[in-house]
Amino acid sequence: MRLWACIPLTLLALISSTSTSQIPWHSQPGTQSVTLLDLLNADEDYTLLLSLLQRARLIPTLNKLNGSTLFAPTNDAVKRHSSKNSLWKNLLMDTDSLVPDNVQGQLRQQLFYHLLNYSVNELPEDSATQTLKTLHFPKVEVNPPTHEPPPSSPWFPIPDGLLGDEPQRLRLTSRDGSAWVGTDTFGNGGVEVVKKKVEATNGVVYGISAVLEPPSDLERVVTNEKSLSYFKKVLTPEIGEFLNSTAELTLFMPVDSAWESLDPLERLYLETDFAADDLRRILDMHAVLGEAVKWSESFQSSTEFTTRYGSSLDITVSSEGTTISGAKLVQPDVYASNGVLHLVSSLLIPPGALRLTPEKYLLALNCTSFVSLIHSVNLAHLINNTDTQYTILAPKDDVLSLFVHGLPESGSEDLKRMLEYHFLPGLW
Repeated sequence: MRLWACIPLTLLALISSTSTSQIPWHSQPGTQSVTLLDLLNADEDYTLLLSLLQRARLIPTLNKLNGSTLFAPTNDAVKRHSSKNSLWKNLLMDTDSLVPDNVQGQLRQQLFYHLLNYSVNELPEDSATQTLKTLHFPKVEVNPPTHEPPPSSPWFPIPDGLLGDEPQRLRLTSRDGSAWVGTDTFGNGGVEVVKKKVEATNGVVYGISAVLEPPSDLERVVTNEKSLSYFKKVLTPEIGEFLNSTAELTLFMPVDSAWESLDPLERLYLETDFAADDLRRILDMHAVLGEAVKWSESFQSSTEFTTRYGSSLDITVSSEGTTISGAKLVQPDVYASNGVLHLVSSLLIPPGALRLTPEKYLLALNCTSFVSLIHSVNLAHLINNTDTQYTILAPKDDVLSLFVHGLPESGSEDLKRMLEYHFLPGLW
């Protein structure tokens, strides 16, 4: 009796299945169709990418895809990225002890950013830009990484995360006679497509010159945006935490020149440590947190969004461009892992919403000791009312410190009478 005849048929089937899904390096001769994996195996420029796909448990995923697109980093691209990314370096060196994540979630997420669930058969021409939807669904990273298997099928990403049920976007642009992937709104930057399309029965492959970096969270996106340097200057830790931890967040942020519409004293106040509450209110006037991220593809005339502050943002789309409550949309769709950033030309502060009282001006002018004395004698109504008009003779902290020992007792009637002399009715 032959040995193979003693092996159950079910076991033979299992051995066959395991062989084809876990050892993809050498295709068997025959009449089988050419898959994405076959294309990568046949090109020596993708050996490092194949190694990473194996480490991320994505070989079965490639086999199961049908009608997909892979932007494949070449070996040179992977080497350059690994030289500045310890995770990729350790994975390629096969140093398991240095890589605690058995699932390789971070690597999987980045590789999913190179994959589309449909085929891009033609690259754009004449400076045209296409917006593509990847298989990358940003999620909160588990820290420290878990050794447990994913809670659902490991082959495909779950359409649920920091962008709701939407995947991360990716732009494909024609520029300078080449195609570029991962560009900004205006087609700048990105990674060059350096190898022409090759087709498989279940998709297409384009070789690219660098590894694509998925967008960061909104805090990093905002602070890295050059035209938002003033907001970065006044950004508080609380606001930073909100920007990096809030899912499905849409921001309409005014560029630097927009803040010049405020009085210099108002800007001076916003730059102090006393303005945290007002800065949070200003942010809420420019933030939309609803059922879905508001990419510009959803903008139509008569569209209205409600901000976290409760104010309304009216969208107008015309041949001359898009406006947000009268502010020009300077740059739409700066992608982030937990939402999207739109840059606008003006502040979106409703009339009367930002009430800067005399007290706030005094704090901005470094008259904090004077303000404290006023509160101690119950004269706060003189500096917290924006309707009454006074000329205030306010000593700065350095001046008041010279007389601190000669002042009447804090909270006393003598101090109250002294402070009242610093308020003159009317504007002088």
